[in-house]
Amino acid sequence: MNSDLHRVMHGVAIRKHGDAKAIAALAGVPVGLLGLAVRDEDLGGRDVLDINRGPAPRAKFVREFAGRYFYWGDDLAPQRLYESALGEPWNCPPQNTVDVLKGTTQKIIACEATENAMCVFKNDNTYVVTETGDAQFPFRQSLRLPDVGCVSPRGVAFRRGTFAFPNEQGIFGYDLNTITDPPLSDPIAPTWLAINPDYYEQIIAVRDWRNESTIWFYASGDQTVDGSAVNDRALVYFDDGGW
Repeated sequence: MNSDLHRVMHGVAIRKHGDAKAIAALAGVPVGLLGLAVRDEDLGGRDVLDINRGPAPRAKFVREFAGRYFYWGDDLAPQRLYESALGEPWNCPPQNTVDVLKGTTQKIIACEATENAMCVFKNDNTYVVTETGDAQFPFRQSLRLPDVGCVSPRGVAFRRGTFAFPNEQGIFGYDLNTITDPPLSDPIAPTWLAINPDYYEQIIAVRDWRNESTIWFYASGDQTVDGSAVNDRALVYFDDGGW
């Protein structure tokens, strides 16, 4: 079986992963469906995905894109992205899932969307989801940054056509074509690299439109509430490039 194909076998859509040592079940499909081949970079087909109804998943995070709601942060399936039915965020048919398998860890960290695209971040790579214009295959997912990911589910901001997101090495900017090199945070690299990795997932990005800046709040570890570190520091990046 080609590693880049999903197929229906005995009512289950599966993907051969890597060297065939791992076969991942992607979605149950009613027995009797006579044919389904989802291209590797396509997130399913609307005619197949929306045939049933189901509750919203037990996931921690949600992001709206192209009339649908995408959920992630399921502790039992950290690699799974759930997709609602079109225009119905409360309705997530059981077939509307995709497992993002590539990466050193399974966990999807963050998703952030604009009108035209949605970035799906893992810890060490980044995918981009776009609309295809095809009703049968409405979305395409492609791996764009195979070596750069995000460390915080709330740490991504969209500024001046660029996704700005925190990584172990700094805050990067990505405009869906190129990534900043060095990172946007290079002038304050010592400050960034001093952040305790245990607090990465607490990083929160806030866009300050009035002052044309983006703020990242993070925990230094100096302040705690009930024994847990709280965000007590902030880094401000101005649109003109200054910190």
